Amino acid sequence: MYKQVSKLWSVIVCVFGLLLLANSGLTVEYSEELFTSLAESVNDIPQIAVPEYERIVLDNGMVVYLVEDHQFPLVELHGYIRGGRRQESPDLPGVADLMVQMMNTGTKNLNEYEFSRYKEAYGLDLELSIAADYFQISGNALSVDLQPLIELTADMLQNPQFDAPYFQRKLMELYQLVNYAFYQDEAIAEIFFNTNIYGYHPYANESNAFGLLQVLPALTPDHLQMFYENAIDPAQMVLVIVGDINVAETIALLQDKFGSWPSQGIVINQTPVMVNEANYGRIILVHKPDATQAKIRMGYNFYDQSFSDRVEFRMANLVFGSGGFTSRLMDVLRSQKGYAYGIYSSAEHYESGGIYIIDTNVAPERACESLDLIREQMQLLKTGEAPITEAELFSYINYFNAFFPQAYQYPIDVMAALIYRMEFLGDDANYINDYIARYNSVTAAKAQAVFQENVFPENLFTVIVGNKEQILPAFTEKGIDVEVIDLF
Repeated sequence: MYKQVSKLWSVIVCVFGLLLLANSGLTVEYSEELFTSLAESVNDIPQIAVPEYERIVLDNGMVVYLVEDHQFPLVELHGYIRGGRRQESPDLPGVADLMVQMMNTGTKNLNEYEFSRYKEAYGLDLELSIAADYFQISGNALSVDLQPLIELTADMLQNPQFDAPYFQRKLMELYQLVNYAFYQDEAIAEIFFNTNIYGYHPYANESNAFGLLQVLPALTPDHLQMFYENAIDPAQMVLVIVGDINVAETIALLQDKFGSWPSQGIVINQTPVMVNEANYGRIILVHKPDATQAKIRMGYNFYDQSFSDRVEFRMANLVFGSGGFTSRLMDVLRSQKGYAYGIYSSAEHYESGGIYIIDTNVAPERACESLDLIREQMQLLKTGEAPITEAELFSYINYFNAFFPQAYQYPIDVMAALIYRMEFLGDDANYINDYIARYNSVTAAKAQAVFQENVFPENLFTVIVGNKEQILPAFTEKGIDVEVIDLF
């Protein structure tokens, strides 16, 4: 049995940006062979060298870190502007993405062609992007071209040109991008998951297909300008420059190009994500007739950046579902049952709220059973019937000990990871090494206790994307209510 919720007859066009918040902790890509070889070896606890740096604060509040590294004739730039997507209002989704697109295309001083030619002439790589809690700027150049790199960065951030001939083209490019994404199983699952989990919070805006359908065509350059004035501010910016530089000369250049940029005193949106308990246990099936698999996304609202047991929970979750080929979920659904090629769980901690997610793809007729198996494995760990073992935990600790030195080989890697946490989250320069020491100190008993206390199988909200004719019978047989959404 199921509830028929809605029928949407038109092609839905929306802006859907897949931007990943860089939470602390490591994102690891690996093969099964690599993981096994590293996890089964004995790796020493690494110590990551934090380079010597000079920190300056401009009169407008902008913070800059400078690191001299003369190994290569290169310079790298990385920075954050606090706020990001949460500065959007719920009734104007898409304005941030379009603003970033425009700022990456030209300025008041350089039209689209000149902007592109300027980067090409000096061999500059420079890009602004957006995430949930910040804007990010990244760039690099030969050290002899440090001045053009800083000048273009300053021009991009201080002199955006929104009322430009390419405005409509950029808007239509977003239409095209998301029109394609909306027909992809992964994108559809994220749209329905995020909009339900985040509700009216700006974190949902990148996935708010229905709001974007209404709002995006009506956006104007004035909307972008107003958002820019409430989102891009030097007092909320931290920048690091690493490479073959002279610190004194670089400070003078920064003062010249950024010092007169006035702060508008913007206020960072601190609105917390509100939990909708009506989502607990709820199952939505988005009918996609041409789907060959059932795309499953499960999860619930979780803890924000302040969660004190983040490291312990992460290590426990590696055992449960985020540890790749050796996790409990992968063992059951892939190795034992053969229902899925892969399955992954993750906890994302944003400043105004977090989410816990489980993602997989299974054969349509196995969707119902797969949900049961996922809940069962979570429950077995939560109750302690199948507790985390020291051997399981050691394999992940050992793997991280092998991988961390590779992730932080260069000074820019270290500084890019540190500056946001130091300036906006209250951590210090030893954050990475403290993190390493902490996960190395986690015991199986501690990981088990934290997992038991902080996972909630009964709260799992589920979105399934697939063919309802193939998926529903198993749910109907068990008497499970499923809300069906027909998109076309």
